[in-house]
Amino acid sequence: MSMKIVLALAATIGAAALMSTAAEARPEIVGTHLENYSPGTIVVKTNERRLYLILDDGHAVRYPVGVGKSGKQWAGTTRIDGKYRNPAWA
Repeated sequence: MSMKIVLALAATIGAAALMSTAAEARPEIVGTHLENYSPGTIVVKTNERRLYLILDDGHAVRYPVGVGKSGKQWAGTTRIDGKYRNPAWA
């Protein structure tokens, strides 16, 4: 291939990459049936692949999330004890 063809091909691929829209995790305020949780509670529904931040009775902010493979996920209740920059497990 000549250098001109390679540069034209690279420019075409680059332009296509810039034009494509990236997937975005946009939060949505939704009505919910999760009324038995107090405001500030985070609920992860693995079967829906969604995280809900409870705002008040009947309302939550919904985010799309990735979840573990079937059989590899955990279940239960836990409490967040802190936020860390650059945790050791990263």
